[in-house]
Amino acid sequence: MPAEHPETSWPQPFTSTKLDPPALPRGLVDRPDLLRRLIASDASLILVDAPAGWGKSSVLAAWSHAIDESRSFVFVRLGTEDNEPRAFWSYVVAAIYGADETVPTEVAEAVAAPGPDSLRTLVPSLSNSLNDSDRSIVLALDDYHQVTDSAIHQSVEYLIERAPRGFQVAIASRTDPPLPLARWRAAGSLEEFRLTDLQLSTSDTRELFANRFRLDIDHADAELLCERTEGWPAGIQLAGV
Repeated sequence: MPAEHPETSWPQPFTSTKLDPPALPRGLVDRPDLLRRLIASDASLILVDAPAGWGKSSVLAAWSHAIDESRSFVFVRLGTEDNEPRAFWSYVVAAIYGADETVPTEVAEAVAAPGPDSLRTLVPSLSNSLNDSDRSIVLALDDYHQVTDSAIHQSVEYLIERAPRGFQVAIASRTDPPLPLARWRAAGSLEEFRLTDLQLSTSDTRELFANRFRLDIDHADAELLCERTEGWPAGIQLAGV
């Protein structure tokens, strides 16, 4: 059991809403094939990479709510203010253990320690703690493109490389993160979801119009809309509006 460590100091001010899971969007389209891939994957890193408006956060939300998914999900919604190692990892640790729950002593001490050298202790301690846990966890890092600090990328790489059994990292980003994706791809430890995976089909478009706008559009109109928007979910919703 983790030891109580009430003196753990989170970044100030600590914005607890950054740890809230994304809400399921109104009129969400059921995409069973996409969810099956996510649920079945045992890759250390799940990468959802697409420009704005392609439903990356919605995919993570739907996955976390899937009936057949037994793993626990924790979320960190990243912003430019998190582009500093101590702030970044404070939120990650708070998400994994719960902002108001106990944290293993060695992890808490490393998070509270000043200076960049604390990462040398923090990430190995976190990895060891997760390895000792019997929880199956998906750590979802939303809007990871906001992060540009090389020390953060290196420490995330370290955690993914040494991910214990039952622990996955899911990254939603508008660009490829500077991580060794090619090596992980070759090793089978990377699962990727890109534009072609996130595009809405004709049937998806009809379902979206029915669910969200209570409109029944015919197959030909849905097909034309998909063609003109290239299946871009935000564009299709704008057309509905």
